Amino acid sequence: MVEPVEFEFIGVGETMALFTPVQSRTLSPKSECLSDAAGAESNVARCLALLGLPTAWIGAVGEDILGTLVLDAVSNDGVDVSLVSRDSSRPTGAIFKSTSSSNRGVQYLRDKSAGSHFGSEAFTRALKIRTSVLHVSGVTAAISETGLELVQELVRRDRNLGTVSFDVNFRPSLWKVDAAPILLEIARQADVVFVGQDEALSLWGTKTPDDVRRLLPSVQSLVIKDGAVAARTYTEDQVFVAPAPRRDVVEAVGAGDAFAAGWIMGTLLGLDAVRKMELGHALAGIVLASPLDVPTPVDVLHLPRWDKR
Repeated sequence: MVEPVEFEFIGVGETMALFTPVQSRTLSPKSECLSDAAGAESNVARCLALLGLPTAWIGAVGEDILGTLVLDAVSNDGVDVSLVSRDSSRPTGAIFKSTSSSNRGVQYLRDKSAGSHFGSEAFTRALKIRTSVLHVSGVTAAISETGLELVQELVRRDRNLGTVSFDVNFRPSLWKVDAAPILLEIARQADVVFVGQDEALSLWGTKTPDDVRRLLPSVQSLVIKDGAVAARTYTEDQVFVAPAPRRDVVEAVGAGDAFAAGWIMGTLLGLDAVRKMELGHALAGIVLASPLDVPTPVDVLHLPRWDKR
């Protein structure tokens, strides 16, 4: 008899407090800011929870006001945070975002943060929970040795405990060593891999999606995103293409996480390969048009209807 899952999705990784200027579009004295939380894996969990899926996030925050902000932001979208640890010796990290057309970008304060140093204890907690999909990313692998060890352990875990989804999410500034062979090894062990065509070129010199597939021939579902052009999903013996709709871009951070959430939701709903990517495009488009990293509940209400099983 198959044991029931406790959560359909679990994201494991770093999450920080996020501050985004509203009117001035760039941080300045007395500027009004939106406060939220941001992290690759928790962003996916939040998107999925807003779509009605039982989700959890596993990570670490400090025992400080920013840690409380992060937990509140993530849980307010319906994500279970009961397995997040609070570190009394390290602070919660923070992100400061600028959405000015002349100065778009982010600044991170994550050095020695709680979220960048959790590891084996998160692995132990993850193994105790049955889930349909467990999701990790290359950001967690990059931020510390313990983060890398955590991701490596999770992608090697017993597949009876769930599908392992890995977003390459290559951030060159975070890596102190050559990331290419490390991320390639992790990707080859995952069941589902998300990677941008541009980051695959930077990492592995692959000029086409087919080149990426040749590097990752055994991945069950390889999803390659080519920005505003199209997304492709490679299965065992087929490739499917979904053109990306035109979108006005306010800020791009978080769009990849939203796409991954849409694709994963489509998988759990039993949608075909193209419709999975279309749902991913729809969620990513909401985030691209917003200064936030995740959709709002109102945004989700206006998504097209998607057929279930």
